[in-house]
Amino acid sequence: MKLKIEIIMRTIFFTMLLLASVFNGYSQIITERQIEIGGLTLRQAYSVNQVTSIMGTPQSYAHEFDVCDEHKFVYDDNVFYICDGVFVGFKLVNNRYKLNGVVGVGDTFNEIHLLNPFNIISTARDNGITIHEVFITNKIDDMSPIYFRVRNGAVFEISYLYVDDV
Repeated sequence: MKLKIEIIMRTIFFTMLLLASVFNGYSQIITERQIEIGGLTLRQAYSVNQVTSIMGTPQSYAHEFDVCDEHKFVYDDNVFYICDGVFVGFKLVNNRYKLNGVVGVGDTFNEIHLLNPFNIISTARDNGITIHEVFITNKIDDMSPIYFRVRNGAVFEISYLYVDDV
């Protein structure tokens, strides 16, 4: 009798252990929406020559060593950042570029949903501006949303800066 109880307890224990590992592995499956702007894809590697080949000659260019080996490209007042060879950020202030060709500055807030985001957090400000944090991954600890600043229903600025997991 004692042996049967021990076998049952071990079976239950190992079944629970197996289920925990299966569900833990499932929760680690990360999905990320690809975001493309002007021919560049976020979080992809690019050299300076590749950026200028894809996007043309910038209005201005800066190369700094601060937190990383940073290259800053400005096209019609829109800013693009390459850090350690990876496209990590941008700030769009006019309608020259659209994210995935579907939403950009000047578009309505409703068009943000065309990016098929995992989550949107909206914060209304006293000055009539609403900031929408649009998350492009399903990671619970995603610290890199795309920020859409909206006034009177229209997007007037879009910004993004990749923050590595802490």
